[in-house]
Amino acid sequence: MTLAIQVIVFIAFLLWFIFLIKRFNFFQLEGVKPIVLQLAFLVKVIAGTGLWALYTYYYTDRANADIYKYFDDGYYLFSQLRDQPTLAIQWFLGIENPEITKILKGTMNWSREYNFGVLNDNRTMIRFNFLINYLSFGFIHLHTLFINFISFIGLIAIYKVVDKQLELPKSALLFGLFLIPSTLLWGSGILKEGFLLFSLGLFVYFLFNWILVVTLKNSLLLLLGIALMLIIKPYVLLSLVPASAAAISVKFFKIKPLLTYPAVALLGLALILLFKGLGIFDLFDLLQQKQTAFYNVAMLNEAGSVIDVPTIQTPLSAIFAQPEVLMTVLFRPFITEINSIFYLLASAENLFLLIAIVVMTFFFKRPTKSQLNFLFFGLFFTLTLGTLIGWTTPILGAIVRYKVPFLPFIFTIIFSCIDFNKINQKFNLSIR
Repeated sequence: MTLAIQVIVFIAFLLWFIFLIKRFNFFQLEGVKPIVLQLAFLVKVIAGTGLWALYTYYYTDRANADIYKYFDDGYYLFSQLRDQPTLAIQWFLGIENPEITKILKGTMNWSREYNFGVLNDNRTMIRFNFLINYLSFGFIHLHTLFINFISFIGLIAIYKVVDKQLELPKSALLFGLFLIPSTLLWGSGILKEGFLLFSLGLFVYFLFNWILVVTLKNSLLLLLGIALMLIIKPYVLLSLVPASAAAISVKFFKIKPLLTYPAVALLGLALILLFKGLGIFDLFDLLQQKQTAFYNVAMLNEAGSVIDVPTIQTPLSAIFAQPEVLMTVLFRPFITEINSIFYLLASAENLFLLIAIVVMTFFFKRPTKSQLNFLFFGLFFTLTLGTLIGWTTPILGAIVRYKVPFLPFIFTIIFSCIDFNKINQKFNLSIR
C-alpha cells in the first residue's frame, strides 16, 4: 500500500470517528456540545502523534520505546502470518505449535523474563497492533488513531458515571478527564494506558449500572470489562476489587460508606495475613519480588530515574511505608527534579493537584449522602493503586505512567468538593 493510500485511509477513519462522536447516542452528554467532544478527540490524536514524534526524533532508541515495542512486534507477526489465516487465528487465540513458536522467536517483546504468575500484558498490545495492520499495513498513525478512539470511549464512560454520581461544573469534569497531562499524553499513544482507559471505563460504567439495576446485559458487559482488565493490567483490577466490593455492599446492605470502606480494607488485610500464615499465598513477598525485578530492569537499561523505595518484605514494614510511597506517587517528580519534557508535564500536573487540594481546603463543599459511595470508591481505588505502585516501582518515569488510571478519579473527586459558586462570586468568574 502506498503512502498516499495510507494517508487517505487515515483521513477517512478520522472523519468517520468524528462523525460517530456527533451522531452516536453513547457520545451524547447533557450540557456538552458535540463539537467540544470532537475537539477533545482531536486533541488526543494530536497528543498521540506528538508522543510518536518524541519517540521517533528525540528519544531515538526504538528498541526501548514502548510505542515501537508493540507496534514493531505486531507488524513483524502480521508480515509473517497475513498469508496464513489458519496459523494467524491459532496464534491469536494462544494456540502454539512448532511453526508458531519458530515465528515468535523473531519477536522482541512477546515473552518477558518477569511475569509473577500473571498474564503477559505485552501480548495484548501486540495483538492489538497485529489486527490494526490489516487496515494500516504498517502506517503507525492509524494505530494511534484507533487507540485514541477506544481510549476516548473509556473516558466518555467514566465521564457518564462521574457526571451522574457527582455535582460538577461541566468544564471542570471535562478538564479532569480529558486534559490532565499524564492522561492526555500516555493515554493517547500506542501504549497499554490507552487500552487500559477503555477497559477501566467499561468496568466502572457497567459496575455502577449493575449496582443500580442488575440485568443480564449489565452483568455480561461488566464481565467483559473484568476480562479486558485482566489481559491489560491485572494489578489495576486487583486495586479495584476492594473498592468495588465496598460499593456493592453499600448499595445492597444499606451500610454507610464511612463504615463499609474501612471495614473492607481491614477484612482484606486480614485475609492477606491469613493466606500468608497458612502458606497459601504471600502477597508481600510477591510485591517485594516485583520491586527487586524493577531494580534489576533499571540497572540493565541504565534507567536515569531510579529512586529509593522502602522494603516491603513484611506486612508491618509495608504498612509503615504506605504514607511515604503515596507521597511519592501523588507528588513526584517535584519541580526540582525536572530533567525532560515528560518530567516537566508530570511536575506541573503534581503542582496543579497540590493547588487543587489547597483550593478545596479553602472552598470546601460538603458532599451529599448520595455522592459518598462514589467518592469513597474513587478515593479507595486511588489509595489502593497508588500504594501498590509506590511499593513496587522504584523508577520515577514508570510511576508517572502507572498512575494514569486513578488520575480521572482523584481530580474529579477533589473538584466535586470545591464550591465553585463561592469561587465564581469571590473572583467574578463563570466556571460552569
